[in-house]
Amino acid sequence: MFQPDGGLRDIYIHEVSIEDWKNVINFINNNYEVAYGDLNHQIDNLKIGQAHALKYLSDHTGEIESIGASIRLGKILLNCYFFLEDEIEFDMCPSNINSLKDFKLLETFMSNLSQLTSNQVILTFESDPMLPLIKIDTCQKINIVLTHKDLKKILTKKNNFFDRLKSFTTALKLILFRKRVIEKLRQSACEPHTSTKKSDHIW
Repeated sequence: MFQPDGGLRDIYIHEVSIEDWKNVINFINNNYEVAYGDLNHQIDNLKIGQAHALKYLSDHTGEIESIGASIRLGKILLNCYFFLEDEIEFDMCPSNINSLKDFKLLETFMSNLSQLTSNQVILTFESDPMLPLIKIDTCQKINIVLTHKDLKKILTKKNNFFDRLKSFTTALKLILFRKRVIEKLRQSACEPHTSTKKSDHIW
C-alpha cells in the first residue's frame, strides 16, 4: 500500500467535533516538530495556531488565507489541512514509508489520534475516504491492515454486476440526455466538499 503510484495516502478521522480538533492540535503541538501557515511559502510558525486554525475552520466567507500544517514523524512528513469542522485530514507521500520502523511511527500516530478522539482513524488511497487500507479504533480494539488479497476481493466486489449496470446506465444517459447530464455535472463540481460518514466505508 506504500508503493509509489503517483498518488498520496490520506489519513481521515470522520465525524469529529471542534473539541476533537482542539485536542488533536494540542497533541501535535506538544509532541511533534511542526510548521504552520501557508504551506506554499516560507513558514516561521513552529506551532499550529489553535485560535487561527479554529477561526479558519468555521469561516464560510472564503476570505481567510488558506492554511495548513506539516508534521514530522521521524522521516515521515504529514500535511494537515483545515477543510472541514467535522473531518480531520492529513496526507503523506507513500515513499516516506521505507521500513517497519517508519510504519510503526505512523501506526502509533494513528493509534494516539484514535485514543485522543475516541474515534476511528483510517488510512486510504488519495481522495478515496470510503476505502480504508488501515483502520484503527482503540475504543473498539480494532487495528486492521488490509492485505493485498483482501483489497483485491473488495475491489472485485465493487466492480460487480450492479456497478457495471450503473456505469452502463450513466453512459446511456450521457448519450440520450447529454445537455442535462453535463449541466448536472457542472452543478456538482461547484458544490462545496462535504465530509464522509463512517457508515459510508466499504468495510
